[in-house]
Amino acid sequence: MVFTKGQTAPNKGKTFPADKFPNYGMRGKKATMETRIKMSLSGQGRKFSKIHRKKISINKLREKNPNWKYGRIKWKSGYVGILVGQGKSGGKYVMEHRLVMEKHLGRKLDKQEYVHHKNAIKDDNRIENLELILRGKVHKGDICCPFCKKQFSIR
Repeated sequence: MVFTKGQTAPNKGKTFPADKFPNYGMRGKKATMETRIKMSLSGQGRKFSKIHRKKISINKLREKNPNWKYGRIKWKSGYVGILVGQGKSGGKYVMEHRLVMEKHLGRKLDKQEYVHHKNAIKDDNRIENLELILRGKVHKGDICCPFCKKQFSIR
């Protein structure tokens, strides 16, 4: 419908039926007691018992959560983290390339041992792509990787 200049709108002078829509135009205004009761009965602000809340939180943990990624994350730095351990705190994430090297060696890595990616792709954690570098007197300062020719320093 096209209006011409000076023509009045077809809904001018008509009011909104308040009996059908009691909450119309309530934005920013306080609701009446009757409206509050209706909202509470509709399920808003529902309170659960402690037992039920515990069940809800257990059902959202790890495998039962629809967003569960099997304990595997990728950090901004490009490395892959694996969830290790369970308990009240939920475990912690450890770098996957260190776990792969530990499994290959059959022992835990020391703090002086670094795992280097030969092809410089941080999420490529195949054992053929990883090498162990020792931190110490022999390898202090700048080192050049013989495979990827990348320079990095060891303090």
